[in-house]
Amino acid sequence: MARLLVRAPSPLLADGELTHLDRVPVDAELAHRQWLGYVEAYRARGWEIVPARGIRATTICTAAAAGAVRRGALP
Repeated sequence: MARLLVRAPSPLLADGELTHLDRVPVDAELAHRQWLGYVEAYRARGWEIVPARGIRATTICTAAAAGAVRRGALP
């Protein structure tokens, strides 16, 4: 079975550093709802959801890192 390591959006999301975009307001509730949908989409397709525990909240995320999943990457 494929596994997906997940961590909910950081409460510090709005404080993230921007490198090439103008800052716009962040809707933390919308981000959380979107994340729940993302997790449920994988669960509905048979993926095992593995919560990432003990990872310090961070405000940095790239498009490449957000979608990096490889079957068999976790034991």
